[in-house]
Amino acid sequence: MKPTRRAVLAASTAGLLGVAGCLGGDGPEGGDGSGTPEERSIDTAAYDTTVVDGVEVPLAPIEDAYYWYQRQEARFADARGQTQYDAAHIEGAVHSQARNAGGEDDPTDDWPMDQRIVCYCGCPHHLSSIRASQLIAEGYESVYVIDEGFFEWRDRGYPLAGDDVESVP
Repeated sequence: MKPTRRAVLAASTAGLLGVAGCLGGDGPEGGDGSGTPEERSIDTAAYDTTVVDGVEVPLAPIEDAYYWYQRQEARFADARGQTQYDAAHIEGAVHSQARNAGGEDDPTDDWPMDQRIVCYCGCPHHLSSIRASQLIAEGYESVYVIDEGFFEWRDRGYPLAGDDVESVP
């Protein structure tokens, strides 16, 4: 695994090199109790894309994002505001708001540069595309956006966490 952005910065100033772990917690159990899905091939090169500030951002269908979630093959970053994140977010996702990208204590700083990252928002992919483009520009190699957005994830009954996961905006 490649070093994280924060580890590279630390190594350059302190002679240290570290690597972050994988998606926190025990991980998903398939969402519906069915367990981890069998491995399948996904052609990410066929994804639609959007361009933000000159950076091409791939839009992953929600089925693929959920597949990666079930298999613990991606980290998830919520690009919405703190209040929205606190109310409801994808279980295991971190808050990494697009407008505050690169700010102090952004949880993505500890993530390996070669690990798959899936960003999302509710619009369905305005803020998440901005955040994804920022991560790609920083050197992250495998960054995607959930094409259908957070509310489709919620509507499908996929795993959520937060203070008010039942509310509908």
